[in-house]
Amino acid sequence: MATQLEVLTGETPPDPDAQATVTDFLDYTEYLPSDLVRSLTLVGKLDEVYLQCTDRIHTLTKAYGSLPNVPLAERKSAQYLRQQISYQLDRAVNTRESAHAEATRLYDAVDRHSSRLMSISSKLKALPKPPSRDPTPAPQARSPQTTRGKLAMKGSEGGARITLHGPRPLASTAAAAQRARQRSRKVTVPGEVLPPPNPDSPPPATDSEWESAPPSPLPMPTSRVGASSRNRSVGTIRIRPPKQPKPPKQKTPRPPRLPGQVGTNVHSAVAGISTSNALSLLSPPPPDAKPGSYHAPWMRLTEYEMAKLRKRMKKNAIWSPSETMIRRELADAGRGPENYRSAKANSEATGEPFVDDDNLASRPPGQPLQPGEISADALAFEETSLSNRGMKLNEAKKMKREAMLKEQQEEAEQIAKLEVEQAAK
Repeated sequence: MATQLEVLTGETPPDPDAQATVTDFLDYTEYLPSDLVRSLTLVGKLDEVYLQCTDRIHTLTKAYGSLPNVPLAERKSAQYLRQQISYQLDRAVNTRESAHAEATRLYDAVDRHSSRLMSISSKLKALPKPPSRDPTPAPQARSPQTTRGKLAMKGSEGGARITLHGPRPLASTAAAAQRARQRSRKVTVPGEVLPPPNPDSPPPATDSEWESAPPSPLPMPTSRVGASSRNRSVGTIRIRPPKQPKPPKQKTPRPPRLPGQVGTNVHSAVAGISTSNALSLLSPPPPDAKPGSYHAPWMRLTEYEMAKLRKRMKKNAIWSPSETMIRRELADAGRGPENYRSAKANSEATGEPFVDDDNLASRPPGQPLQPGEISADALAFEETSLSNRGMKLNEAKKMKREAMLKEQQEEAEQIAKLEVEQAAK
C-alpha cells in the first residue's frame, strides 16, 4: 500500500522518528527567545531599582551624618532618616536577590535547552537520508510533420464513426419537450427589462400544458392479477352518510349517604367512618350546661366537642389534637386550669357550690388520660401556654394574608379615586 501511494503521489511518506525529533526541536526552540527576552528585561528593571535605592541610601546617610551641623529649626528627624535608610537597604537587597535568582533560573533553562538540542541534533544526524531521485528530463519539441503523420495514421486505421439512432418512443419525446419547456421558464423580477424573444426558441408553454401531464402511451392495467374479470366502474365516488351525534350521557345523581355508612374519603377509609357520620351519631350538649358538669368538664373535651374539632380541622374520626390545642379549646369555652382555679377561689369566697363532676382534686396521679383530656398536674402551674409553634405560624400566615388583602383594597380604592378625579377633569 505504501509503494502504491508513493507511485500515485510521487512523494515518500514521512519517517515517524524524524517527525517526532523535529517536533521536539520545535517545542524546545519555540518559546526560548521570548523567555530570554522576558528574563533579561526583568533583570534590567531590577538593576534600575537597585541603582535608585543605592542613590537614595547615599543621600539619606549623608543627611544623617550632617545632622549635628544643621540648625535645630532645619534639622530632620533622626528616627525618620534611620527608618528610610532601613527601608531602602531592604529594598536594594531584595532586588539583588531577585535578580540573582532570575539569572540562575535563566542559566539553568538555557543549559537544559542546549543539552536537549544537542541530543536532537545527534538524532537527526543518525537518521537515514532520503534516496536521491533522477532529475526530470527536459521536454522535447515535436515537429509538425510528426504530429500530422500520427493524425493521418489514426484516420486510416479507425475511420469516421457513424452512430445510428432509432425512432424514439412517444413517452421520451413528450418528456424531452416538457424538460425543454421547464428550462425555458424563467423567473421574472418586477421592473426588470426583458430581452427580445429568440425567433429560433420554441413557443412558450401555457398553464394548461404545464399543469396537465402528457398521456402515457402504455395502457394502464384495470384489474389486479388473480382478481375476477368482472367490469368495474371507473371514477365512482363514495358518499358516506353523516355521523349521527351521540346523545349526551345522563348522569344519575348519587343517593345521599346514610348515617353510619362508610364514606369514600381517604380519612374515612383509615378511620372506618367519616367525621360527619361520627358527629351525627353524637348528641349535642344542652345549651345551659355549667362548667364542671358532665357535659362541660373542666380538664377535657367531650366526644361531641372532639368531633366538631375534627370536622373543623378536616381530620379523620380518630385524630387526636395536641395538649396545647386542647387547652386553647377549653379556654375558649370558659374551662381549663385557669378558669378552674378562679371558679374554685370564687366559690370558696362566696360560699357558692363548686361543680366538679370529674372530682379532679381526689384523682390519683398517673391515671391514663382519655382522648381530649389534659393532665390534672396542669392545675399546679400558674401560667400555661395556649399556642405552640404550629399555631403561631398559622396565626402569622393569617395576619399576613389579612394585611395583603387590606393593602390590595387600599390600592383599589386609590385607583378608583384617581379615575374619578381624572373623569371629573
